[in-house]
Amino acid sequence: MTKLNGVKILVVDDEEDLREIFVDEFRALGATVHHASQGQTALEILKKESIDVVFSDVKMAGGDGIALMREIGLEIDPKPLLFLCSGFSEHSSAEVRDLGVVEVFGKPFNWDKITVSVANAVALKRLS
Repeated sequence: MTKLNGVKILVVDDEEDLREIFVDEFRALGATVHHASQGQTALEILKKESIDVVFSDVKMAGGDGIALMREIGLEIDPKPLLFLCSGFSEHSSAEVRDLGVVEVFGKPFNWDKITVSVANAVALKRLS
């Protein structure tokens, strides 16, 4: 099982049930997890807390994950690792990678793939 001990994650999703699942799963792996239901709240958290990973939905009420990624690029330093999840997206992989997004996960989710990808990205960032 992949462990995320010491990793600080911000989960952003307007669907409360899904957000709670991600929060609970990341915490079970040892991560410290903050959460927000929309982008503006997420930005406020990022300005106050040192976050390693942002895991955000693309489609949300009150702003989308792509806009959030753009704002993080403009306002947050150091920039956390960025991951998106989506059932569908009209945004290309190249477009989101240009925003600094490490990976986009489609629905239905493969939890093992998500945790391994997040853990690997954090390990690489810590080595650099």
